[in-house]
Formats: sequence, structure tokens, C-alpha cells
Amino acid sequence: MNRTPRTGRRQRATLAAVVVALVSLLTSACSLGEESASARSNDGKDVLRVGYLHTVAVDSHLQYGLELGIFDKHDLEIETTRFDTGIAESQALSGGSIDVAGMGAVLSNFPAQGGGKVIGVNDIEYDTAQLWVNPRSGIKSVRDLEGKKVLTT
Repeated sequence: MNRTPRTGRRQRATLAAVVVALVSLLTSACSLGEESASARSNDGKDVLRVGYLHTVAVDSHLQYGLELGIFDKHDLEIETTRFDTGIAESQALSGGSIDVAGMGAVLSNFPAQGGGKVIGVNDIEYDTAQLWVNPRSGIKSVRDLEGKKVLTT
């Protein structure tokens, strides 16, 4: 993909705006009242336990904010927990071991079942769904899946 300087500026501006929105979101989560599980660190910062999936579309904003020290600038101490599936992460959120969760498309499942609220959605993720097959399976195309059982998280 060819990138022009203008495209790069636009992408950096968009990423910066998303990081600022994430900081605002996390700051809001710290002030949700007594029900919030946030604590104070030894230096007086609010501690926020953040769960995340390690994919470019899901945790890039979190990693960018950590790298630039943006959370420190807003007196937030972030404790991160990496998850392999949105299901496990949602269970941790429901169980109270994390305060905020950044996850992929699975987030649409839980509010639909009455299992939480979605308070921030991005539209950066696209073309990330992949189906991997064992080369010995004989499956060469999606058509070859007809009549077969497929397992996915």
C-alpha cells in the first residue's frame, strides 16, 4: 500500500484522537463511584485494571498510550492483563478481576445477552477475520467447508 505524507498525518491524527478518547474513557471508569474497583497507588494515582486482546485493532490505542506516558500525565496507573479470547476477558470483567476491557468483535455478544455495556467502539478493525486449516485437511477454499463443522471463539 502506498502511503502519502497526507495519509500518514491523517492516520497519526486519528490515532492521537483515539488515544485521547481512550484516556477520557479510562478516566471516567475511575470515577464511576464506589462500585468501581479502582484503587490508589502509593503515589496517589488511580489504579485501573485493564484487560486487552493483543491484536493491532484491539490494543494499539492502549499500547500507544502506555508508550507515550499519556496515562501517567492523567494520574492513572494502568495494570494490564492480556487475554487470548474475548470470552475469557468478558468473564474476567464480569467477575471483577479487571475494571475495563478492550476486546474485538465478541463485545457485541455480551450486551445483547444482558451481560454488560459497551461504552466505546472503534471502527479500525477490518479484514482481520481469518480461517486457518491444516494443509492435510484437503480444504482449499470456503466451498470445501460445506457440510463440515467449524470451531471458532
